[in-house]
Amino acid sequence: MIKTFTPNDVLRYAYQETPQEENELIEQMLLTDPAMQAFYQEVVDLQNHINQVCVEPSGAVINRILEFSRNFPRERNCQNR
Repeated sequence: MIKTFTPNDVLRYAYQETPQEENELIEQMLLTDPAMQAFYQEVVDLQNHINQVCVEPSGAVINRILEFSRNFPRERNCQNR
């Protein structure tokens, strides 16, 4: 029986969520299906771009958090300190 692969299968493969036996079948399919090959390459490219994104809060946001924490009333749970 010939297995038909979907874009979802290719995504699972790209994220290493497929077993070795299925990997081999998907790799064979990618060698012969230009559309799926292009889809796989897009997924890999997007993974690389996502890994390069560095998200950090702005200085203004950090300052607002610090100011809030300075003004936030402190609770005293232990009265014997």
